[in-house]
Order: sequence, then structure tokens, then C-alpha cells
Amino acid sequence: MEEVDLEAALQAARSGDDAAMAVVFRSLHPALLQYVRVRAPYAAAEDLVAETWLAAAEKFGSFSGGVTDFRAWIFTIAHRRVIDHYRRGGRRPTPFVLEETPDPAVPDVADGVVDGMTSDQAINRLVAGLPPDQAEVLVLRVVAELGVDQAATIMGKSPGAIRVLQHRAIRRLRSSLSANGELDVSGRGRSRSGGRRNQR
Repeated sequence: MEEVDLEAALQAARSGDDAAMAVVFRSLHPALLQYVRVRAPYAAAEDLVAETWLAAAEKFGSFSGGVTDFRAWIFTIAHRRVIDHYRRGGRRPTPFVLEETPDPAVPDVADGVVDGMTSDQAINRLVAGLPPDQAEVLVLRVVAELGVDQAATIMGKSPGAIRVLQHRAIRRLRSSLSANGELDVSGRGRSRSGGRRNQR
């Protein structure tokens, strides 16, 4: 669905149009489920996403903004549901320690790695080969199409920390793809069906 259609559906949903709300749900549910599957045990993901949508429905009347704002809002709720899940189980997500800051002025061919991957390829790589924080950042940036500032707010980190996590994750993915012959010399994956990322 194009962004303009989703924007119209969201505004109609805010006016009480159930069919429009169903359009919003169908558009965002797959990305939301992928995000939660990266953050939480696979078996718990469906229930956590259901809890997310239930919480969103209860608070929908207080929401204001457009599609970009709604994406950030719904993923923030999902993030909190995941944290609650770990708290109920007496566990805590692994903390992240900022050790380095990549220079944003220096281009890195690794930035094109994720653009050439399909969603299934990306999620499989994230779950199998990246630390949780790195995987979460890439899902928020690539699958959810959120900006750096939005991802930082959701994860409770600084924009600089988000850039470091993304930088490390992309480099790690690039190394994995190169080792398996899935990356060409230009630094881009062989598939052409990658998603678009917000640059914020």
C-alpha cells in the first residue's frame, strides 16, 4: 500500500471507520510481528503483538498525528510489551554500552547491504546472527521505516548510540553475506527487493 493511502486510512480510522482501521492493521501488522520476533521468544511473539494492538485500540482516541507518528507510536507500545514480558519472566534484555561513534561524514559501502535484502532474508539474518540491540535497530530502521530519532526514543537510547548499533549491525551483516557469496563487489546484496529507510 502506498503511503498516501495509508495516511487516508489512518485519518478515517480516527473518525471511527472500522474498515479503515482494518487497512491500517493489515499494513503494519507484518512489520510489527517481525520486530517482536527479533526482540522476544518466537513462541510469545503473536501474543505480544496482540497485546500491542489491544493497547493501541484502548489508547487510539488520544493519538494524534500522521502515519510516521503512528508507526513510532505503535512500535513504542510493542517495545514496552516486550520489556513487560521479560519482567514477568524475571529476565532483563542485555544492556548496550556505547564504545565508539562512527563518523557520519565518511561513506561506508556497508550502508547498502540491507537495501538489497528481502524482508525474510533480513529477519532470518537478524535473528540468527546479530546481538538483540543491533537486530532491533535494523528492524526499526529498515522494516518499520523509522528514523534515527524515532528509533532512539523507542529504545531509550541517544541518536548516536542508534547510529553505532546500526553501523555495527550492517558491517556484521555485510561480512556474513560476503562470506557466503551473497554480496557483490559494489557492497549491495544481489536481490533488488530491499525496503526504503527514512534518513532522519
